[in-house]
Amino acid sequence: MSGSIQRVARAVADLVDGNAIVLVGCGSTDPDGYLVVAAENASTSALDFMVRHTSGFICAAVTDDACARIDLPPMAGTRPTPGDDYTVAVDAAGVGTGISAKDRAWTLRQIADPFSTPGGFTRPGHHPIRAHSDGVLGRRRSAEAVIDLMRAAGLREVGALAALVSVVDPTGIADSTESLAFADAHQLNSISVQDIVNYRRSTEVHVRQTFRTLRNTSCGTVEALGYHSDVTNADYIAYSSGDPSTLSRARVHARFETDFAPHAPSVDQAEPDITDALDDRDGLVVIARRANDADDAHDMEQSDRPDCFFHNRYGERIADIAQILRAREVLEPRLVNPPPGLFEAWSTLSNSASTAVGQTAPQCVSPASPTRG
Repeated sequence: MSGSIQRVARAVADLVDGNAIVLVGCGSTDPDGYLVVAAENASTSALDFMVRHTSGFICAAVTDDACARIDLPPMAGTRPTPGDDYTVAVDAAGVGTGISAKDRAWTLRQIADPFSTPGGFTRPGHHPIRAHSDGVLGRRRSAEAVIDLMRAAGLREVGALAALVSVVDPTGIADSTESLAFADAHQLNSISVQDIVNYRRSTEVHVRQTFRTLRNTSCGTVEALGYHSDVTNADYIAYSSGDPSTLSRARVHARFETDFAPHAPSVDQAEPDITDALDDRDGLVVIARRANDADDAHDMEQSDRPDCFFHNRYGERIADIAQILRAREVLEPRLVNPPPGLFEAWSTLSNSASTAVGQTAPQCVSPASPTRG
């Protein structure tokens, strides 16, 4: 089981038990560290701990459904941005000033209550943040991470979060290093937004088959399967010419399409390495289709962060290819001149199932000296 999966499992267990966890943001888009608790389990003591160690600006990550249920429109004057999507501020009706730990905990539990209504709240108050409906796969920020954690825990989809204050500079917010040190000092489990991305990419399927055709070629009968990714909205084609049962240790050729021309056949016009792969009965060719010039240029911006394979569109498309290999039941791929990041993506995404199905690390092989097994 990968480190990300383990960290999610520990975080989920703590949230179910009503404990706080530390969440580390994702790079330059959200570099801060946060304390997080499940809203339905929010206690006075948990909120007191949050207030003492954070900026005190405690927000509630909420879903579209919660916003509709208790009537939380966007905050007046806000415009759509890549950042957080704040709604109008609310407090639970009947609280005092609303700023005590007890009042805040009660408000959070009321927001999480599936039977609460707009009449149960007063305005202004504390600030909910509407999370993207696709969670961290739609927007990589803290609110989305909190909602995904609540879903993974089987809890109501509302969570409290507040930014940790820096110990080094009390006028600023703790960065990832300080946040992890805080977690260690207070014996809290920590998790990053990237861990949650890895978890979802490992445990969910985001590519779906769109077509299947069989073509008679000089390589024999070639099967072409089309795939579409619900994360990147990109299309792919996977070609193979052998018995599907032989693909568990397939020699995998993966590439990004360089033009809009057909790439497999009539295979007479296909590129030589594609033809060679299809001649090999345990070969699998995966083509990442082009969309348009602007998207393609963005797709090819490779990650410069070795710890974060899927932080940009290129990395997400590499993750799509790894999911297609899983869909084709490739257990031990032998990657032939793979695009940058595919080896790491497969290793990361396959780890969640490796114990159950006996998967091993992929091999990178040369097309000139194929590995046989």
